[in-house]
Amino acid sequence: KKVALPADVCSRLSDKSLDKARRILDRVLELGDWVLTPEDALYPLCLRHSVAPPAALYARGVMPDLDSVPAVTVVGTRHATREGAHEARALAAGLAAGGAVVISGGAVGIDAAVHTGAMDGGGVTIVVMACPLNENYPAENADLRHRVVASGGLLLSEFPPDEPYKCDFHVRNRIMAGLSQAVCLAQTPGRSGARITARLARENNREVFALPGTLSGHRYDGAHKEIQGGATLVIRATDILREYAPMYPAMLDLEA
Repeated sequence: KKVALPADVCSRLSDKSLDKARRILDRVLELGDWVLTPEDALYPLCLRHSVAPPAALYARGVMPDLDSVPAVTVVGTRHATREGAHEARALAAGLAAGGAVVISGGAVGIDAAVHTGAMDGGGVTIVVMACPLNENYPAENADLRHRVVASGGLLLSEFPPDEPYKCDFHVRNRIMAGLSQAVCLAQTPGRSGARITARLARENNREVFALPGTLSGHRYDGAHKEIQGGATLVIRATDILREYAPMYPAMLDLEA
């Protein structure tokens, strides 16, 4: 009250009951999921030191050791062309085969191609969801999410199960940027959530890369603007892996 916090905030801060937390945890365990907090050794240092690190993440699958291997977030448009999806899938496959963890947002279009490519490359991929893990969104990617977990990957969300939520892509994008050493834009138009992820990456002192594309039409305008603004142009996975090979000499394979 002395610092003029709103009354509803004061009320929530005064409520010391853990009943709701216990209900959430019971439901998480019932679903076969688990909770990651900053007190856990698995909580990555890169996320811990990011802007506004989440106090709790809900997880399904296996958390890779992101303190030992680099992670790269690859994002782009939901309205991907066949060419754009192919490029993103090939890039993700190369990153995964080279030893990097590949992160994306689980959406249709480029995200789906990225997760598929990472599994093609025999690597680990993380899906950061914009809704609770037990929500079937997007429904088109239900099988993809099952395959990610079955392949040794991970689903992550900041939203607890069965609680009211708004599908907040800024929340998801912040986590993707925080988890990774770099963000790469695949096919991205001028107005795109992928560019928000790039901005969040820069705010967290992460590298930003971008795949260029055709100059006809506007399907790559966002990626091209990011390159004009200082993002590093890449044409293959090794262009990114080479940047991190000195920091992870035993973990990355530039010949994969």
